Amino acid sequence: ASSPEVRVKVIRYTSGLWKLFVDPTGGSGFELQASGTESSMAVSSFYTGILCKYTSSNDEGKFSFDDIYCGPVQVDSVRPQLLSVTVPDSTHLDIRFSEGILAADASNANLYSVDNGIGYPVSATRDPMDYSLVHLSFSTPFQSETDYHISASGHRDFAGNVLISPATLPFLWYQVKMFDIVINEVMADPSPAVGLPEYEYVELYNRTAFNISLTNWTFTCGTDVWLMPEQSIAANGFLILCHPSAEASLGSFGSTVPIISSTSSLTNIGTDLLLKNKDNALITFVSYDDSWYKPSGKSDGGWSLEQIDPANPCEGYDNWTASASISGGTPGSVNSVKRSNPDSENPELHHVS
Repeated sequence: ASSPEVRVKVIRYTSGLWKLFVDPTGGSGFELQASGTESSMAVSSFYTGILCKYTSSNDEGKFSFDDIYCGPVQVDSVRPQLLSVTVPDSTHLDIRFSEGILAADASNANLYSVDNGIGYPVSATRDPMDYSLVHLSFSTPFQSETDYHISASGHRDFAGNVLISPATLPFLWYQVKMFDIVINEVMADPSPAVGLPEYEYVELYNRTAFNISLTNWTFTCGTDVWLMPEQSIAANGFLILCHPSAEASLGSFGSTVPIISSTSSLTNIGTDLLLKNKDNALITFVSYDDSWYKPSGKSDGGWSLEQIDPANPCEGYDNWTASASISGGTPGSVNSVKRSNPDSENPELHHVS
């Protein structure tokens, strides 16, 4: 690995027995890796040191050490807890414990159960990089908009402490439909700034009453496609997509996801924006251009484009205009131009081939 972060624990017993424990994820889920006996070192006090053996290419400060403790063995007596559950799709759950769980327990499918006729998972897999996270797979799909409960019991941490019971959490699966989430605001030309930080951004809005996971969804800007990280958008909430350099400044306005790779990806004259779920199904799209600012004199920079009515996402030009906010935009909050703007025109058949 290029820069592995590993936590190591060594225990020496008075009998001369030594045990080496390692957590390769950098956490506190130590697992026994090796043991041996060396009784010639008769010491009555605590001391330690670190010896590094390396090739010449790894010199000049390429090793760093932190959080070092030397003293009596610290005994873990805290029992693990079941903290959260997320629903990636209709047959999978991700559950998180308060600390790392023994592999044998984490992978025992019989220690988990879901009510309402779902039952035990067909498989349980501890995450290889996060020992407190377990991925569950079920053969019976969850029904959309139905309340369920996941129960877990008998799980032990690496010190043998057993999960606090009863451990049950509610969850709900919601089948996302097209335009449940919409592109709601676009800051394509942030310069010269009017009142906001001088960064591009795209705002998403969740029109539903359900939290929705966006993990492994894709966002497309022109010809660029970016993969969404582990991320959810809250019910009736907003999410700001931006460049990593903008995350600190725009984070004060709401939740951000720094996935846009360039500070000038959003062209001023317009481009196509698409959001697709992890199955590559289109959820929302916008094809904006600079005529959408309308004759407001705001197309020269510093003003965002805002959607007027989120319930009418197909209207395009007639449902977008320049922001009316004195700041130049409203990232992470209700649009300044929001009002009812329903589509009142009946569809017409223009072409048959």
